[in-house]
Amino acid sequence: MGKSERVSFQRKCLLVSLCSGTPTSPSATPPPGGAIPAVQATAEAGGENGQVVISYAAWDYERQIYEPLAKTSDCFSWWSPPQTDDDFKALLDLQPLFDADASFPQSDYAPALLAPYQRSGGLFGLPYAATLRTLTYNKTAFDAAGIKPPTYQWKPDDFLAAAQALTRGEGDKKQFGYVPLGGAQQDMLFFVGQFCGQLIGGSGKDVRPNFTDPKVVQALQWYLDLSTVHKVMPPLKFQYQRDDQGFEDKSYELVQGGRAGMWFDQGYGMFGGPTGEGLKGGGPGGPQPPNFEVAIAPLPWMKFMSGDVSNLQGGIPARTSVIKSDAFAKQASPDMVALAGVYVDALKQHAESSGQGGDPKQIYSLDTYWFFKALSEALEKKTPLGQGLAEAQQLTTAWLDCTAKTPSKPATCASQVDPKYQGYNTEDPSETPGMPGLGMPRG
Repeated sequence: MGKSERVSFQRKCLLVSLCSGTPTSPSATPPPGGAIPAVQATAEAGGENGQVVISYAAWDYERQIYEPLAKTSDCFSWWSPPQTDDDFKALLDLQPLFDADASFPQSDYAPALLAPYQRSGGLFGLPYAATLRTLTYNKTAFDAAGIKPPTYQWKPDDFLAAAQALTRGEGDKKQFGYVPLGGAQQDMLFFVGQFCGQLIGGSGKDVRPNFTDPKVVQALQWYLDLSTVHKVMPPLKFQYQRDDQGFEDKSYELVQGGRAGMWFDQGYGMFGGPTGEGLKGGGPGGPQPPNFEVAIAPLPWMKFMSGDVSNLQGGIPARTSVIKSDAFAKQASPDMVALAGVYVDALKQHAESSGQGGDPKQIYSLDTYWFFKALSEALEKKTPLGQGLAEAQQLTTAWLDCTAKTPSKPATCASQVDPKYQGYNTEDPSETPGMPGLGMPRG
């Protein structure tokens, strides 16, 4: 296998903490050491002297996010930025706290990392860490093809040109310029953003598919063409029907065998949930973390938490000063430290960029059956992509309208809007308290 290297190609923000209620005493200080794990903080309002009382509870994966948590918590951490108008309304504006506390400069965060938490001049949360979507490349293959390594300045045309130059050979020995490692969905959504497309419009009750947007159609067609026209990637297939037999994913074999010129991955992992010290598997029914309470003000707590490097889970600290700290250098690998430095420099050059196209994973809040059906039929039946996406948008919108009226009937709605529906929404969630729901959209 040829030598491979990475280049930062996209960033994704992760939330460390948000607050609800009224700003409290700025004189309170966090406890020393690593006593507080960076996990959900469920708080009881009304602490003594106007301070915030924080206690830690098990992570509730099924709980809706901001409004319920904000009603029962002074401060808490979550895995994504606020999305809807209701989310922002439920949260405390931190901007006045920053304006009043020179010891915690807002400039310690790159503007691009704060952008998802800002609205109408307010700041409604802070990022804890960032994971990089990295483009890994086969240096040996690049050298053999005589092309320069990729940079974060690449555009889709640069990517295609390199993939074409790297593709060579036939049959079992063919080297592909690009291989979608572990599946094509996330890579494809990334490229929609590179074309400045946005698959989903609106928020909350007003969220709607945006599949027919010309930029979205252009991006998706460009991605499909990598396989069907340019043949720089292996044959492309999406598994979207419940009776799909599946297909053999040889992407890891191709990469390990040196037959891939480029591939994307998540770099050094993602923060997926609370695994801080004292909390092990704290999902519903899991072990409870030890009870721990401390009265502190919101901003000092956030300052303390955002400087803690013990729960990065492979991510890069969102604060520049923490990236440059001895604590981060001691616990991170040399490659991670070097990558973080490149990341800081790139953010300085793209200070106003907060990532094109919004959050691409927002599409999974919908039933994605019709979306991937359109892509699959464009690949396999040569159905015009625009035509398929128009039908997908119509049916997905009808499904959203139906579920808005009957929120507990996603499977029933899917069958009503499309009698030929073959997606994963096969059974409506149980309405019995405490019973898990079934058949929710899985894309």
